[in-house]
Amino acid sequence: MCCGRENAVKFKSVEALRAAYPDAFKKDGSVDLTNKREIEELPDNWHVTGTLSLRQCTGLTSFPSGLKVDGALDMRRCKNIPEVADDLSVGQSMVLTVNSKVRDLPKHLTVGGSLFLSDLPNLRKVPQGLKVGRDVDIAYCDALVAVDMALDIPGNLSIKKCRSLECVEAEINIGDTLRLIDLPSLKEAAPRARIRGDMIIEECPALAGLDPILYFTEIGGEIRVDDAKVWPVPEPSAPSP
Repeated sequence: MCCGRENAVKFKSVEALRAAYPDAFKKDGSVDLTNKREIEELPDNWHVTGTLSLRQCTGLTSFPSGLKVDGALDMRRCKNIPEVADDLSVGQSMVLTVNSKVRDLPKHLTVGGSLFLSDLPNLRKVPQGLKVGRDVDIAYCDALVAVDMALDIPGNLSIKKCRSLECVEAEINIGDTLRLIDLPSLKEAAPRARIRGDMIIEECPALAGLDPILYFTEIGGEIRVDDAKVWPVPEPSAPSP
């Protein structure tokens, strides 16, 4: 362990981290460092056999290389991490929110559960080789202009309140529902997607039309626009006798 700025600490080994925060290390292998704002650096090549919470570790200014988390990884409000290491491995879900420094995520990021990204105003793109085990939820990522990767999502894909997003033109296989909510710049939506559930579009005023979706997108459920069902076309009501 060594000191950086005043009251900040850098940990070079897991042993030193455990000695400083013995109560953070749980019997199930999880480590809870929530609100440990004095931590500036964590040890490299760290294997956490449970869940790792770095929630509100606002003093953390670098991301450890070689981090492997068998459980979930919580990085809510880790606002001073400039990037996520390319070799990160997460066995369950991952949450990253409230960070204006992160511009890119690892190209081949693999998350065993769901991925939640929110309030990342400078995130420019979704990783080309992203792999997830369940859902992807993206919100308030205002620098995101396009989602254009090939991606298999077993669960839901939800994109909302990303004000610069113009197109979702990826070749995406979605096991459940696609939700596009409050995207004022969206012009093109999922023309080459395969969606087993519904496609829900709300508050996307710039969307040119639904023809590309109807011609090229495979949808197992319904298309709903601003809470109105538009596909399959509703059966006309029988005239009154």
